[in-house]
Amino acid sequence: QTYCLRAGTYGPTGGDGYLFAPVKGSARKIVTAVLQNSVDRPEIAQRDIQVLLWAIVARSKFEDLNTRLKLVAAQLLTERELLSMNRNAIDILTSREVTQAVGGMPAPLARIARAEADMRRMMSTGSSYSDLEAVAVLVLDGISVFYHNVSVR
Repeated sequence: QTYCLRAGTYGPTGGDGYLFAPVKGSARKIVTAVLQNSVDRPEIAQRDIQVLLWAIVARSKFEDLNTRLKLVAAQLLTERELLSMNRNAIDILTSREVTQAVGGMPAPLARIARAEADMRRMMSTGSSYSDLEAVAVLVLDGISVFYHNVSVR
């Protein structure tokens, strides 16, 4: 399976969008756990795992996820990993502070920050996969495909 791990970025305009690379960032342990554990859970739909990964990289809290996503997460993560999703430095920032921070960022980073904020909001409402994908994968020249993918075998 392949998964997009960089919400709010453009898809490639040609060729394959697959790239082998180490998982980095503050959520790397949880992302890696989901990817590794998904291999043993082929009954979980790729789209459900993708949405969970988007929730994790967008720093969504487990307690704020919709019921379906909580069930998927509970099948792929330990209780400790689920609890760690509820700790988030972004929680201490007010909406105004987040807006100010995004306003001072270079355009590509601001786009990612806005996409992640939109996705955090959408994760709690049970938004459709296509709605989430529209935020996570930007369209360039009419082409919409994943850019930063991870393959799990």
